[in-house]
Amino acid sequence: MPSSMQVATVLDELNQANGHLTPYIVLAEAADEQSPLHSVFEWDNAKAGHQHRLWQARQLIRSVKIERPDGKPMPKYISIKLDNDRQYEEVSVVVKDEDKWAVVLQEMCVALEEVEARIETLVQLGDTLGRKGLAHGLQRDVASARERLDQAPPV
Repeated sequence: MPSSMQVATVLDELNQANGHLTPYIVLAEAADEQSPLHSVFEWDNAKAGHQHRLWQARQLIRSVKIERPDGKPMPKYISIKLDNDRQYEEVSVVVKDEDKWAVVLQEMCVALEEVEARIETLVQLGDTLGRKGLAHGLQRDVASARERLDQAPPV
């Protein structure tokens, strides 16, 4: 497996050569057995095919929608990690189960922290371009949402 520095170097070179990155560009590079990226990918088509079908199954599960009380559509199933195993549960079941509810709220907090970090990057990098205000507003809104989740009472 290549180091994160090796991966970053190859991706930087690809970005410089192409002006951007796409999965197709990265995969074309990784197909070369001499590329540091080659070992990151599964080249056994039987295994890779199975992984792709699992991804398709996840997409299929997510495609089923129900109507929220306000009339807007939402996924019927939610992904939740229980006992180191990720599975999908009906939202209507999760909201009634205190333990599952707590897990979902914790996962949402982690996701919001990741969004906060991305926004902070935009704030820091956008400061020189006069784009700081919008990013700061988003940052406050996300922080407020995360704080409300942190303080949410159990079911």
